[in-house]
Amino acid sequence: MELFVIATLAVVTLAIGVPIGFVILLTCFLLIFNDPFVNLGAVPAIFVQGMDSFILLSIPLFVLVGVIMNAGGLSQRLLDLAVVMVGHLRAGIAHVNIVASMIFSGISGTTTSDVAGLGRIEIPMMVKEGFRPETAAVITAVSATIGPIIPPSVPFILYGALTSTSIGKLFLGGLIPGILLGLWLMAVVALLAHRGQISSARYMRGRASLASIGVALRRSFWALLTPFILVGGIVTGWFTATEAAGVAVVYAILVTCFVYRTVSFRELFAMFCESAEYVGIIMMVVAAASVFGWLIIQAGAAAFLLDLIRATGQGPMVTLIIINLILLVMGMFVEATSMIILLAPILMPLVQQTGVDPVHFGVVFTLNMMIATVTPPIGMCGIIASDIAGVSMQKFSREVIPYVLAMIAFLFFILFFPPIVTYLPNLIFS
Repeated sequence: MELFVIATLAVVTLAIGVPIGFVILLTCFLLIFNDPFVNLGAVPAIFVQGMDSFILLSIPLFVLVGVIMNAGGLSQRLLDLAVVMVGHLRAGIAHVNIVASMIFSGISGTTTSDVAGLGRIEIPMMVKEGFRPETAAVITAVSATIGPIIPPSVPFILYGALTSTSIGKLFLGGLIPGILLGLWLMAVVALLAHRGQISSARYMRGRASLASIGVALRRSFWALLTPFILVGGIVTGWFTATEAAGVAVVYAILVTCFVYRTVSFRELFAMFCESAEYVGIIMMVVAAASVFGWLIIQAGAAAFLLDLIRATGQGPMVTLIIINLILLVMGMFVEATSMIILLAPILMPLVQQTGVDPVHFGVVFTLNMMIATVTPPIGMCGIIASDIAGVSMQKFSREVIPYVLAMIAFLFFILFFPPIVTYLPNLIFS
């Protein structure tokens, strides 16, 4: 009865707009209050230890990279490159939106950076081309889910830190699925355009010449070089994921301040402040979730879940299917980052017991969480994109259905074919 009351209170406080970090802390205090055997002296230590990780240091640095490069005009350069590559296709600007996200994902590593950065350029561009605002918002939000799958990726870093999984292997594991996801979303757009379910006043534009493509590549060269430096450095062992984030910050400052000269040192301070505000929210949730996870483990929830799955007598694949179905439902009501932080440590013992590759599960788990970012009612990317486009969440929710179904189909595709994820990590790290 007490657990039911606590769960109800948590849902109500979340529904009225209380930040997720405070909701988690409130739940923790209520759990502690109702359990006289919890050592209260350990709670502050667990809270601090949740943020005391060298790997987590890379999160504010990667966020800062995205902010600097977005403010420095690199988003527009990457968008121009996408236009000359696929702008001539049917519903061309919709394809441009997806390709630009695939390219930008190698820089930012977060969905919100993609939506907030590219979305302010892409959504008005699509509306100007004749797309309905809700269509522009949906495609922008959905394409942003590619960001954390193609390295570098903040969710991969969180998952790796919480489960002691190699960040380098996760980065390589997400590369092929991330590219395939982008191509899959382009196929969905092409199908919907062919059926007339999405339309624009200007469907066709001329195919860009080789000279135009060359100019676009030259203008965006330094931005395109970023993911190769980061992933290449991690894979070759030149630096760790955290050190790679520091290298990326220095590189972003050099490119925007000295190569393109679009950012001044005075403007950098404001970008540091913007990044700190965003990261502060994440780290608050990380610390609160660490306490919650510790309490759940102390209560035996992980062992209970493991015993429950074992009782079904099913193999690893069925176990993964059950877990992912549960996560898809939870993703409709819980913010994606919070789910990663809360569930990754709890699910990892189950994954290890069933013999599933932690890298394979990490990529599948992260993609599941990215689907949550566009799933109503609290999908963060959907909320941001709808706000930029000036459309209601009701219109967004109706428009996003075919894309969510397509992403779920892709999720189970990589779930059933692990080599898509594990091939590169096994090849490089063998």
